[in-house]
Amino acid sequence: MKLTIVLVHYFTPDLLRSCVGSILATTGSFPGRVEIAIVDNGSAESDRGMIDGLPATVIRPGENLGYAAAINKAVAACPADVHVFMNPDIEVSDGCLRRLAEVARETGGAAGPKFYLDRQKRFLLPPAEDRRFGIELLRVLAPRSPFVARLARMKWRRHARLHWNAVGPIASHHLSGAMLAVSAEAWARVGPFDEAYKLYYEETDWLRRAAALGVPTTYVADAVATHFYNKSAGKEPRAEVWFRQSERRFRRKHYGKAAAALLKLLGRGLKQRSEPAAEIGLQQLVDAAPGAAAWIEIALSPTGFPATACRMGGDIADALAGAQRVLLATGKGRYSVRLVDEGGTETLHRHVLVESRRLPRRQTKQPRTALNTDDYRIRTYRPGDEVEINRLFNEVFGLNRTIGQWQKKFLAFGQEPRIVLIVDRADRIATHYSACEVPFEIDGKSVTVCQIVDVFSVRRETAVGRQFFVKAANAFIDLYCGQKGVSATYGFPGPRAYRLGQHTWNYRAFAPVTVWKASLATGFQPSPMAGASPDRAGLEGEGAALDRLWEKARRLYPAGARRDLSWVSERYFKRDAGKYRSVFVRDGNELSAWAIFAVGGGHASIADIVWDGSDTAAMRALLAGVRREASELGAGAIEMWGPDHGPPASVLRADGWIPGDHPGGAFHVVQSFDERVDEVAVRRSMFYSLGDSDLI
Repeated sequence: MKLTIVLVHYFTPDLLRSCVGSILATTGSFPGRVEIAIVDNGSAESDRGMIDGLPATVIRPGENLGYAAAINKAVAACPADVHVFMNPDIEVSDGCLRRLAEVARETGGAAGPKFYLDRQKRFLLPPAEDRRFGIELLRVLAPRSPFVARLARMKWRRHARLHWNAVGPIASHHLSGAMLAVSAEAWARVGPFDEAYKLYYEETDWLRRAAALGVPTTYVADAVATHFYNKSAGKEPRAEVWFRQSERRFRRKHYGKAAAALLKLLGRGLKQRSEPAAEIGLQQLVDAAPGAAAWIEIALSPTGFPATACRMGGDIADALAGAQRVLLATGKGRYSVRLVDEGGTETLHRHVLVESRRLPRRQTKQPRTALNTDDYRIRTYRPGDEVEINRLFNEVFGLNRTIGQWQKKFLAFGQEPRIVLIVDRADRIATHYSACEVPFEIDGKSVTVCQIVDVFSVRRETAVGRQFFVKAANAFIDLYCGQKGVSATYGFPGPRAYRLGQHTWNYRAFAPVTVWKASLATGFQPSPMAGASPDRAGLEGEGAALDRLWEKARRLYPAGARRDLSWVSERYFKRDAGKYRSVFVRDGNELSAWAIFAVGGGHASIADIVWDGSDTAAMRALLAGVRREASELGAGAIEMWGPDHGPPASVLRADGWIPGDHPGGAFHVVQSFDERVDEVAVRRSMFYSLGDSDLI
């Protein structure tokens, strides 16, 4: 079977790269040939080199053809047994593409996946809306009457839950054009997309035509993908006009001119009315939750539908914390939030106002380094300060770090210490804010990026608190960031520091740290993986082989530290060589994967991992080697930090690892001080590990 995946791109290069990465990571075992075709409807000239470097056939029509025409062009140019049409703002989970292709080919029809809005796969996106005249009429009338809104919402909820509660394939014509698998047989019977639909409704029209011809269409609940909703269409200035044109064409074609005119008349001058509900902030959601709720629904429309929804399970607080993350990630606006029981009864309705997360930064009337007190002043690090800094660090954090360890940390990679201090008149340190420069790459290019580390205030000082932390951080920004050299910073703050930073700087690029865990049962015996075997020897002697592996692997790590020989040496073996053990996998004379881990307190922690992505067997052999050795050293469990998306994540899931939020509530935060660095894109595509956290 030949599978061709068609991606229609429009000025979202980072999402495109991430999407292609997820495709490559999940199709290694596909039983047939896989081809990727990219229709570049619009891109910046500076991004075209990256796009052309992707393992895909690139088609450039020279203009934005719209979605339907772009799909038709790709299908004609790249024939296949099954085509999957995809937006670049989608990341597929392991097995998704294979399952869709199998169902589409077996039925001779079309198939669509179950969509989640978030990478944690908590919030389900609704299926495509039911486009029948009676349902459309209710939808148009809903804003005029709370009674009609409740009736329409009830019908929508029944429609949505039919799909959400499915555990396998179900017959459905309500599939999303954001990802649609179509067999060659179905395409030949139904014909191409109607190119008069420039954007929106093209797949709805095609599916209506398929239904009329008796072509099977299937919602495949066990094929899962994440859809970062409306990222491409949102960049097209004509999107709203095209939507209205497509809506009018669809209604006239399928309902008739009279019905279309009635819907237009009823919707003309319509003012959306909000049903009565208290307006609350994000932090009040948890307190408001009744115990009987089973689902939480979030909608931008005041009518409350369509909505994204999450089944709460037993932990309501955790589900509502997830709702907070979804609301913040979606952006500013006034959202309708409803808690609903299993029977569909609404137990709570609140309006949640989310303010803009991009407020003007660093626009104060006085220099940030000016401290309005006669008792304290801000200064930078001076040679010799490390003695007092290290003593206070150990006192605050209850550790026993040596001066030598401080030097290996802050003087690594030949850097100068970037440290801001708030001191009193006697030059005693009250607050310490610092960062370590990291050999960071974005799309293969070196960028000056620092990791925020060792931030503390001396607790005995009554004047030290939130104000001093903010002043020190702002001084660091003024002294070192932007035109001063540092393009971006990243860190992993705990809940208190994160809340303070969010309040002060309105973080845009943030997400909970993901921790992967696996058990090591007594007598653990990993199954052997053909073609690869782990080598327990140390990495120090590998030298240039580490650099060559990184050159092969870097395409899977579009943003992050350059994990080459210098990184391994400076980050691990020069600091505390006796603490770490390494495992690596060879492919002939070359390395194909390596991992560094430590064992202590009855559990093992993988500090770092690199894989070239060429063979999942190599990655599984690496994980098996680490688990075997950790088990022999007495560990009963193993964990590692890392994003819950991308190629390594798919192998971890297949190997039985379970992702979850950091138990201490740590967040991964990226801040940009250079307009050329998109902090949101960097955060989404950045690979991080426990080694990045510096908690090693």
